[in-house]
This record gives sequence, C-alpha cells and structure tokens, in this order.
Amino acid sequence: MKMLKLKTYIFMLSAALALAVPNVSFASIITIELQIEKMQNLTDQYKVRKILSSLDGIQKVILVDGDTIIFVTFDDDLSSLFDVKTALSVQGYPTQSLQPVSQ
Repeated sequence: MKMLKLKTYIFMLSAALALAVPNVSFASIITIELQIEKMQNLTDQYKVRKILSSLDGIQKVILVDGDTIIFVTFDDDLSSLFDVKTALSVQGYPTQSLQPVSQ
C-alpha cells in the first residue's frame, strides 16, 4: 500500500512540474544568401555590414569581395528575414533572397 501511495505522489509531482514549466521553444540559427542590388564598392559593403550588425540576433555577415552577394546568419527568435530585408531597403539597399543556406 505504501508503494502505491509513493507512486501516486511521484506521478502527481511530475504532472505538476510538467504543467508548471512554460512551453519553451528553441530558436533556430538560420543562414541566408542575399543579393544586394546597389552594393558597388567597399563603402557600400561597410554600410551594409553596419546596418546588419545593428539588428538584434545577427551573428555573422559575410560579404563576398567584388560581388553583390552576402551571407547573413541570425537567430530567428531575435530577427527575421523580413527584418534584415527591411533594414537594408530602408537604407537604400534593396535585396533579393537567393536561398536559405541552412536552418
């Protein structure tokens, strides 16, 4: 009888703990490839890097020298593709999504 009560208490305690812990979602780290239409020189590359580094969740920005392609790695809980594209477009650097690199 004591073992049955102990099992019942353990079950009730585990159920209470499961209900007390909030539903936690884990963020994904996403890397995307973007083409920036008006990036022409080193000054534009510097500005693009500065714009993106001011956003929350941006972890890495890789600019390909002599090209209009960039790779952006970000935490999708803190930023989104929409945030990245909007921040660049507002500053005069419209973008085109090429493809997600990893998720």
